Amino acid sequence: RDQWERNFALLEQFQKREGHCDVPNIHEENGVKLATWLCSIRQARKGNRGRSLSSDQIERLENLGVVWDPFEDQWERNFALLEQFIEREGHCNVPVLYEEGGIKLG
Repeated sequence: RDQWERNFALLEQFQKREGHCDVPNIHEENGVKLATWLCSIRQARKGNRGRSLSSDQIERLENLGVVWDPFEDQWERNFALLEQFIEREGHCNVPVLYEEGGIKLG
């Protein structure tokens, strides 16, 4: 539990500095591989690895902005960008090198 609190505090520190909880895979925060810890937390929420999270831990992580399924979240954001493109351009034939909102949409 103490390690969980230390790692949560590091995630909080990262979130305050970066404005999100999307920790890059290679990032370390004070020597802790934060993305690895966050991945294990996501697995624990699913009940995998023989671990689980308390409702308090889940609430704290959600209040901080943790996304439980980053792949689904990215898909939804990219799809919303595509919808904006379609509304503006009238088609979904996105040029290969086209970027929308800093995301390679083509």
